[in-house]
Amino acid sequence: MAKSRTYPNHRHCGRCGKPVRRDSDFMRAHLWGAVVLFHWRCFISQMRESGIVREESAR
Repeated sequence: MAKSRTYPNHRHCGRCGKPVRRDSDFMRAHLWGAVVLFHWRCFISQMRESGIVREESAR
């Protein structure tokens, strides 16, 4: 497991571990008692893989 996934870093994506730039498309989430950044594409992929009900199918 990547170090960034084990110990959340406030500047790296919680899924892929790559640095998140402030001018990029990202989101902030409060997870496990910490704030974690995700690239928007990584967050969508994480939601799909975890089996969360997809909102786009409800539209």
